[in-house]
Amino acid sequence: MSKLTVNKSTSTFKSKRKVASQIVPKTSIATQLVPVLLRRGDREGFFHVPLCHVCRKPILDFEVANVVVFGSDREEAPETLGMVDGAEVSRLPGVAVVVHCACDQKKWKPWIRASSVFCSNQRDPIDKVWNGESL
Repeated sequence: MSKLTVNKSTSTFKSKRKVASQIVPKTSIATQLVPVLLRRGDREGFFHVPLCHVCRKPILDFEVANVVVFGSDREEAPETLGMVDGAEVSRLPGVAVVVHCACDQKKWKPWIRASSVFCSNQRDPIDKVWNGESL
């Protein structure tokens, strides 16, 4: 790989980083992911689960949690981010966090089931290895 190619890709990365940091609001509210170890017999692997924003416990079952948006009621216009598969993508105001349904005492909106956002089958590659399947 030539030095020119490396420099060019580095400058592209930096410019994208600046744009992304301007989009994300500075806030102490954030979705946190924690790495967890999955051990079955003498085999092990890891995957990531979000922490509940309310109780701070790891969410292991994405069907019993929602991703909710704090601050979505602000009257800011959505910011256009670009196009994906012919559809315009816009960033909505607010910050997304994950909460157990049982911890959501305020019925925050908008929300989407965490299983639609987080891939519960991130364990599939581990299971395939454990079952002797090729990836």
